[in-house]
Amino acid sequence: MNRFENKVAIVTGGASGIGRAITDRLISEGARGVVVVGRNLDTNAEVARVHGDHVRIVQGDVRALETHREAASIAVEAYGKIDVYVPNAALARLRPLEAVEEADFEETMDSDFKAVLFGVQITVPHMNDGGAIVLVSSIAGLKGMPGFAVYSGAKAAIRQLARSLAVELGPRGIRTNVLTPGVVETPALGKLGMPRDAFDEAMKPIIESAPLRRMAAAPEMASIAAFLASDDASYVTGAEIVADGGVTAA
Repeated sequence: MNRFENKVAIVTGGASGIGRAITDRLISEGARGVVVVGRNLDTNAEVARVHGDHVRIVQGDVRALETHREAASIAVEAYGKIDVYVPNAALARLRPLEAVEEADFEETMDSDFKAVLFGVQITVPHMNDGGAIVLVSSIAGLKGMPGFAVYSGAKAAIRQLARSLAVELGPRGIRTNVLTPGVVETPALGKLGMPRDAFDEAMKPIIESAPLRRMAAAPEMASIAAFLASDDASYVTGAEIVADGGVTAA
């Protein structure tokens, strides 16, 4: 399939985890270029090595609005346009309620909501009419889990943002949808502010309650993101696909 032939995308967090899988998928389906925004020098270098001229790297923090301005500028300068925007980068710092500090709140909300809203605001003026935006939420925004209060709030906000954007950008034919993953095996699981074995223990009852009884792989999420970004979903906007192995259905 070449659903993204001659298309140009921006993917934040696009060098690791779900974002890397989305970058790989877009290019494998014909994308002319993907601007990858990321903070990690090593993962940025690796995605550039693998994909060569099909990627441009923006080394930066999504909490800084200048990072988004740079990404949009590079996309237009290098490839001439923007067709797909996937603000995937996110931060999770798991804390029990009594341990949440103001700095935790600000860091999470700035990374997971502010960066998405202003990333869209900055990118949309450069997007082609008929483009696609795929926001990335989490089942943490649908299901109560201990220690997730701030992260859950940010991800729930993403779902409502998508609905608002769908209405506001619809007249330009720009579709906005949400991918809501369940528990996905990615490097981010080691950056949650708790030991991996403690995380696995906390997630065990959730995974065991899911009809599919397993974590997802990042490429499975990329398949759904690619569908939402493609013309296969040409009449889908303001929608959410929950890809959680059935956790929220059980």
